Amino acid sequence: MADDPVVPTKAAGRKVRADTLAVSPEILGQTLAEPWRRLAAMLVNGRTLGKLLLGIRAVKVNGAKFTYFDAFVRQGGYVAGVAMGMIGFLKLLWEPNRQAVEDRIAATVVVKA
Repeated sequence: MADDPVVPTKAAGRKVRADTLAVSPEILGQTLAEPWRRLAAMLVNGRTLGKLLLGIRAVKVNGAKFTYFDAFVRQGGYVAGVAMGMIGFLKLLWEPNRQAVEDRIAATVVVKA
């Protein structure tokens, strides 16, 4: 293995093989967890574990059934909220329907269950 190409990394001065894909455990964990989180939100009618504990749920503005795609779009809205410098989450303080950016994108609103 002495002939393997080794590349020094900035993280703690470690060396890794050049053909090794370096993925952080956090990114890998989120990538694997998100489909299950969306599926859970769809199966329990717009409620994730946190929403279940708080006694709230996300519902469609038009009254349609909350689907896996709605959970997927809503999750993308969380990314948009972070990209907006967290102001997207604060929008619920002044929006008329108390909708954060993820609610506006997915046409949902969070209500008491």
